[in-house]
Amino acid sequence: MIVRESTVRPDAAPIAPSGARTVDAATRRTLLEHLQRVLEQALARGRRRAATGADAVLERPVRLLDERAFRSWSSTGPPDGLGPGSVDARVVVLADAPTPSRRLHLLASGALAVFDASEPAADLSRRLRGIVERIARGRREPTLQDLGTRSGVMAAVLDQARRSAAACVSLLLTGETGVGKEHLARAVHASGPRWQRPFVTLNCGALPENLLESQLFGHERGAFTGADRQQKGFFEMADGGTLLLDEIGEMPLHLQVKLLNVLESHEVLRLGAQRPVGVDVRVMAATNRDIEADVASGRFRADLFYRINVIHLRVPPLRRRAADIPELVGRFLFDFRSDLGSAAFATVDDAALQALLGHAWPGNVRELRNVLERCLVLNRSGRISADDLPREVREPSAAVDGPAPAVVLGVDDGQWDRLSLRQVRDAAVRAAERAYITRLLRQTRGRVGLTATRAGIRPRSLYDKMRAHGLRKEEFRCAP
Repeated sequence: MIVRESTVRPDAAPIAPSGARTVDAATRRTLLEHLQRVLEQALARGRRRAATGADAVLERPVRLLDERAFRSWSSTGPPDGLGPGSVDARVVVLADAPTPSRRLHLLASGALAVFDASEPAADLSRRLRGIVERIARGRREPTLQDLGTRSGVMAAVLDQARRSAAACVSLLLTGETGVGKEHLARAVHASGPRWQRPFVTLNCGALPENLLESQLFGHERGAFTGADRQQKGFFEMADGGTLLLDEIGEMPLHLQVKLLNVLESHEVLRLGAQRPVGVDVRVMAATNRDIEADVASGRFRADLFYRINVIHLRVPPLRRRAADIPELVGRFLFDFRSDLGSAAFATVDDAALQALLGHAWPGNVRELRNVLERCLVLNRSGRISADDLPREVREPSAAVDGPAPAVVLGVDDGQWDRLSLRQVRDAAVRAAERAYITRLLRQTRGRVGLTATRAGIRPRSLYDKMRAHGLRKEEFRCAP
């Protein structure tokens, strides 16, 4: 039987609070079979179009498992030898309405990606093809296909980025420090027709004014004192590819004029040269400043702003897409296994996860990554608790721009205002129920009978609630 993508999940419903939507076993099985066929077709196509040496990468193909099968092989090892110690294991997990805690655990345990069975089949198929394409082509840089999100506001940014990737027009990325502007720019480059050409980054705020001009446009021998040889500038080094001008808001006004001339003429004149050199470069610019305000004040040239502002991607701060925190945490923990030389999977307990969800993250994704790396370096047990987190994360301040109450309920901040009162009440009940059961399980060290007695419900009812919340008694047997 052929399953069409439009018939598996015909509705692309907005992201709901964690645990709000589940699919029945038959639908999940049909979806898994459909995605298996998509995966097989993508792998076959990848092998045919693979670059030199890519077939060796595909000797360990991407695998698609449901959550139960993945938990089994991640603890005991799969039947064909891919064990939990393999950092290169490529497994995509299909889960049923995964909670933030379950999603984090799956990613930290080695899942390459976690797919929610309640999402549209077309979206899951597209993401699966993108994963295979990246591996088949031997790409080290992430593509836009790899950048998933559970945040409505970030999904809009990624959608705009995907539509602009194939067009070699100027791109402006703005957002606070640490939101991942360069990471997104690299993904746009890797997803476009120039992906095999250079991606070059120049930080305009990190160099003195005279050195910035030489680095950007290049110079001839003898152009100034100390110029004992000819040097290409960053425009020439990026020829055929992409040049990212990071912190462009720090560029002096007289260099802004020269930059505008290069963008208009597609020619660069080295310092001390008589003839310009033609360049074919896609220019991206990034800044954490309010560049429109700088234009209004005369600090940044209006004509240059309009030239680079063909596509404007406003990357939201992490506090506005808190629903992505569990996936980011899981991915970072998995990456740190190889960086720190650890063979064990790191985990984050529920109290620590709630603290991470409740923090305002003024340093955004960069701060989150640094906090997790610090915890793993100082605590080699592999289990991060709330006590391992820095005090400012454990005890978030009541800042005006801090996280919305939606963060506590596992709802994207961008969707908070679109929920009905009943949906908010249901989400609050689920969050409170999960916290209550987690606390009792920790006190009883995972003894279901005793926990059920204290909660005043039957053990079978408790098992059903634990399954719905992604709680497993084994996780609490060593609870402090």
